[in-house]
Amino acid sequence: MASPTAIRTQGVIRRAAIELAIEKPVDDVTVDDIAERAGVSRRTVFNHFPSKYDVYLPPLVPYPQEALDAFATDVETPLATLIRDLLEARWRSADVDFDELCILMRIGGESSDLRMALKEAVDNQRAELVTASARRAGKPEDSLEVLALVGIVQAMERSAFQAVVARPGGNSAVVADTFDRVVDVWSKLSAEFIAGKP
Repeated sequence: MASPTAIRTQGVIRRAAIELAIEKPVDDVTVDDIAERAGVSRRTVFNHFPSKYDVYLPPLVPYPQEALDAFATDVETPLATLIRDLLEARWRSADVDFDELCILMRIGGESSDLRMALKEAVDNQRAELVTASARRAGKPEDSLEVLALVGIVQAMERSAFQAVVARPGGNSAVVADTFDRVVDVWSKLSAEFIAGKP
């Protein structure tokens, strides 16, 4: 776990990089530009981030192990409840700056390298969810059942996130508070789907 000093330094570097990306295309921002704006050395930037594009990535919040284990093994609790609990636990432990995230979403569209770095970070984190889903389904990680379950969890998370990020004053706690409604909507849609309603 990073020290409070390291976390502060990373925040200063990240804010400097975002300021620069607002001023000019992210691909034109150099590590030297970031270091100068942050008031640190080039070496300090690389001590905290492996590449220029990693500077822009928000810290990804892992799924809490206890909630992930319950999702993978608890067959008594309804699946919708376990998904809600997993996602709530993740977002309650998050501290995401939504203003920075909105800027990242905008500048990410301008840089294929930044989009690739973000995709790689998300894919690495997705592996935990795939493994837990395979344990739950008792199927291989590349099975349709596992891929569908992972897709459902990620779609629910995206739904809550997008609903909150579109409104001013959004934060991680508001995302966590949204999962009850998201699970309710998905449950109703699933019931309609099963019943064959249009």
